[in-house]
Amino acid sequence: MVCGCVLLAQPVQAMLLRARAAGELYALVAQMESRFSLAQCPQKGAVLPDAQLDTAREALVDAISADAAQAPAYWLWDLLNCLDAGAGFGRFEKYAQSLPDDPRGVILNIITQPDSDAMMRTIQDETQLSTGEVVLLYNLLKEKYPEENGLPLFLVLADRYPGNAGLWQMLVTDQWAMMRNMDAEVNIAYLYALIDIQDKWGISANRAEFYMQLGLIHQFYIDPHAPAEAARYYNLALADLVSLPNYRQSSLHVYLGEAYNSLEYPVEDILAEFETALALQEDSYPALNDLGILYLNQLENIPKARYYFYRMIELRPKNPTGVYWLGYSYELEGNIPEAKRFYNEALAIQPEYGPALKRLEALK
Repeated sequence: MVCGCVLLAQPVQAMLLRARAAGELYALVAQMESRFSLAQCPQKGAVLPDAQLDTAREALVDAISADAAQAPAYWLWDLLNCLDAGAGFGRFEKYAQSLPDDPRGVILNIITQPDSDAMMRTIQDETQLSTGEVVLLYNLLKEKYPEENGLPLFLVLADRYPGNAGLWQMLVTDQWAMMRNMDAEVNIAYLYALIDIQDKWGISANRAEFYMQLGLIHQFYIDPHAPAEAARYYNLALADLVSLPNYRQSSLHVYLGEAYNSLEYPVEDILAEFETALALQEDSYPALNDLGILYLNQLENIPKARYYFYRMIELRPKNPTGVYWLGYSYELEGNIPEAKRFYNEALAIQPEYGPALKRLEALK
């Protein structure tokens, strides 16, 4: 199960307040806050004793059964995927068995159908489920039909419950992982289908992220790459930023600037995108990297380029990229001893770092 670590990167207490979790679960996780960051899940599945996990599971079942206005259960769902990682399909089925009679019967009736076609018909015909129950059903279906095998089921579920914010959040979160591992054309068709469902029902939940994902697929995952089409989708995302947190908006401007660079837009336009990205997220490593390279290669302002490279090193001292670019800036000035020193520093961080090896070989 893919963990929604994007959600969990927020402060634990704020996250649980939004989820309106049961008091016991709130206290339990608040105590854990100083012990580890939930953004590091799912490696932390063994931290809690079984008795405490049982308390958390009970709170999750309560949240799944709650009305959407009282508990957006997908927050708790992501939390439990980190606290209780690795239990697999049986865990989800156990949660389903713990529900009250009516939703339990509906969910078990769906997941015990003989094939996906029968499941799709049953989803369309069954009675209404609550927000959390739909999220639970989605996870059951995803475990049973992983990757693209489950896409038709997910589309039917989205069309049956178009107003379910928790479901849309799960769909968009999982899509970030799927787009890197699935055929690009299948991915594009799936995203178009999700957007068509939203248009049919007059909603736009997480629409900016769907556009952003379409842009990334066109920019990086289809052959040949299509930066113009990518830029079109990025601009559509910019027009619908309501659902995008700052770090996603920052990434969007980075990708748009890179697409503009590929299309040989004026350097001022490219610079504006990277600067906007950094203003939205001051520790954006990609924005710092792109700004440094832009100042180095196109604006020919080496001192300004080095400023960004040093910020990269400060942000990620164990990443050789900023060190390498410092070396290259000295090579451009003709200061070969200093360039070699930084290239060797990059190799000390990562011995097989290709760009540094290549430049040292060229300078022999």
